[in-house]
Amino acid sequence: MTINDIKQLGGIQPVRPQDIRPSASRGGATSDSTAPPKDRAELTGGVQQEARILDAARLVFDALPDVRADKVELAKKRLAEGYYDRPVVQEQIAARLAADPEARPEPPLSAERRAEIRNRLAEGFYDRPEIIDQIAQGLAEDAGG
Repeated sequence: MTINDIKQLGGIQPVRPQDIRPSASRGGATSDSTAPPKDRAELTGGVQQEARILDAARLVFDALPDVRADKVELAKKRLAEGYYDRPVVQEQIAARLAADPEARPEPPLSAERRAEIRNRLAEGFYDRPEIIDQIAQGLAEDAGG
């Protein structure tokens, strides 16, 4: 197989300024303008929606409390050793919980509300996709603060 020399095919010619014409489809300037063409990028609707979802997920994630592995391990060790069974420790924990408004439990559900929830469970109300979406949205909002 023989490879032809570039010179045999006409060679490489120098590029002259008058040969450069910006493309109108790229948003370039006309041939009379001296300004160079500008690059543009556009996101499709699907990519924009994904970006909004990702931003919302970041907000929820950032609002979650930090979990420190060293503290979890210490708590496990103390549980195994019976540290939390001591009355003085229980009193300290109770005092901290009483002082923290976010640590207070929610008021219990009324008997009527519990009956309504049981009926909805039996009827499959919570299995509907739109209800699952509402519950997931509520959980995300709760996690976000």
